[in-house]
Amino acid sequence: MPHALSQSKSNAVKVMLELNMTHDTIAAEVKCSERQVRRILHNLLHYGSVKRPKADQQGRKPNLTAEMEQVSFFHVNPNILILGTSRIPKSSMYWIC
Repeated sequence: MPHALSQSKSNAVKVMLELNMTHDTIAAEVKCSERQVRRILHNLLHYGSVKRPKADQQGRKPNLTAEMEQVSFFHVNPNILILGTSRIPKSSMYWIC
């Protein structure tokens, strides 16, 4: 796989594409592959720039349910016991086994 083009080479390819030069001529002058020239042309047509924009969401989407969040809360704070809506520290609940 070829290395990424520098910004100056990418701009040179953009200018040559605007001058309607052939892909093989541009690749020979800039010393890059024809595939890189075609990719830059595709990005210009679809995104309006030499590079495509970065994707918003990357990686796996989090899918935690409310129950999972409660379990992780107890895992982090094992000294808190929740009964109904009030929070009672476990240390005061010595009579409950």
